[in-house]
Amino acid sequence: MPDDAGGLPIRLMLLSEEDGQDILMERQEEIIPTSDCCSSAAQWAMSWGGADIAALCPDAAASLVEKDPRYFIVGAFLYNSDVLVTRSENSSSKKAVMQNRGYQRDLLADRIASADIVPMLPAGIVYALEKGFIGGGVMDALMSWEVRGEKKPLATSGDVSTYVLVASKEFASSPAFDAFVLRFDRAIDELSTYEGLKNAVFSYAGLQWSKEDAELWKKLRIRFQKISR
Repeated sequence: MPDDAGGLPIRLMLLSEEDGQDILMERQEEIIPTSDCCSSAAQWAMSWGGADIAALCPDAAASLVEKDPRYFIVGAFLYNSDVLVTRSENSSSKKAVMQNRGYQRDLLADRIASADIVPMLPAGIVYALEKGFIGGGVMDALMSWEVRGEKKPLATSGDVSTYVLVASKEFASSPAFDAFVLRFDRAIDELSTYEGLKNAVFSYAGLQWSKEDAELWKKLRIRFQKISR
């Protein structure tokens, strides 16, 4: 489960008093946190076959299903959650993207020179921006919320899927998968409302949201989508 906006639906499911025990199944330790789904640790966690379902960025998901036929991409559930945060006072022309996310580089390449795009670990982007080593960086919207700077959508137009759900084919053939999808989509419905999203980001990240925060989220074109087929 990601520790950013991509983790909100599953986090909301776990926090639900009604659904918690069903989703957790037998043991809470069955939930594997992934701070960076493109890291070698996260790739290993999936490839060893112990995960039934995971939220991954599109590049990590494509890499997994190409290497491991036991998994398939269920569908995208989050769009436009990667934002570009810039600081006008930083003199550097360089902009950072998250490592191993080719789609971020492609989207940014329409606006700046390729030589000015530098890949970095997600945690390092905020530090580099604070120290003035870069003029801007791409980061998850939720993780960027308290980072000072101007926030813009990474994609200048249209929708870009930033998180997809990947499942094992074995799990997808079981009744538990249908139950998971039902609860997941219910969480998506809740996150699509102001109150639901406000409560989720407070429970998950401790952020106290106002109407202005919700308006900025909307302006950044961030949206959740059900995965039911």
